[in-house]
Amino acid sequence: MTEKAPQNFRLWQPHNFRVIVSYKPPSGFQGFPVETDPYPHPHRGSFPVEVKGTDKCCDCTISNNGKQYNFKGYRGCTIQIFKTKAVIINNSHVKMWRVIKNSKLGEADPEIKEVVDDMDAYAVHVFRLFVEQFGGATDFKIINRRTENGFKGDPVTDGMPKDQVINSLNFKKVYDDHIEFKSTQAMENFIHNRTIDKVAPELALRLQHIDRQVSGVLAIQGNYAKTVIPVQLDLAKNMETHVAVMQDIHTALSILNVNLAKKRKGFIYQLFHKYIRR
Repeated sequence: MTEKAPQNFRLWQPHNFRVIVSYKPPSGFQGFPVETDPYPHPHRGSFPVEVKGTDKCCDCTISNNGKQYNFKGYRGCTIQIFKTKAVIINNSHVKMWRVIKNSKLGEADPEIKEVVDDMDAYAVHVFRLFVEQFGGATDFKIINRRTENGFKGDPVTDGMPKDQVINSLNFKKVYDDHIEFKSTQAMENFIHNRTIDKVAPELALRLQHIDRQVSGVLAIQGNYAKTVIPVQLDLAKNMETHVAVMQDIHTALSILNVNLAKKRKGFIYQLFHKYIRR
């Protein structure tokens, strides 16, 4: 039965989810104890390898002329060992479809991030157990992440002809009922753009309302400029003239005070000499 996404929801299927970490295998690494190695040289067959702490085994293959070890089924993951790195493919989710809400802009981001963080954490946890069993050096920090992302439930993608095949930079369509984004970022960008499409009419109305308000303010400012500002300019000119007059009066009074002081000094001098002569 094909899953259908509820209104305002999308369905997301992350698969082939793989993280890459720096890793230096131990010297002489064979992926399993040498004494139990049934194939001491690179080969094309697969053989079981015990998963420590469990009663299960994983299938191991050696490829790339002995430079790559593949441990399939190691605690729900496939672990690929190279010379300087390890790739942990998280298969524990078994291609389950997940619901993504898309009713508000940005609402899908934390949902997607929560799933990615959980899958990251499980992959790193399994790799820690792998290193405990086989050794090697690593800081367990994720340096890259890749995943394919099945996606459906959007009218744009669901409306594509079923027999149409597309392989673009960000997504591909090779299935009848869904497409695959080549990264979670590409999927998030698509969801954001589709959400903006939905809220665009409401945004347009709000922008029109703001435009009317701004126009009203500008009209008031225009009337203010036509009526009040000229009056203020006339007042400023009158004040400028008034200040000039007051400065002239101040200068005249200063000169008068100087002259009076001189006359007062001369009068006192004459009076002094008058009384001296007596």
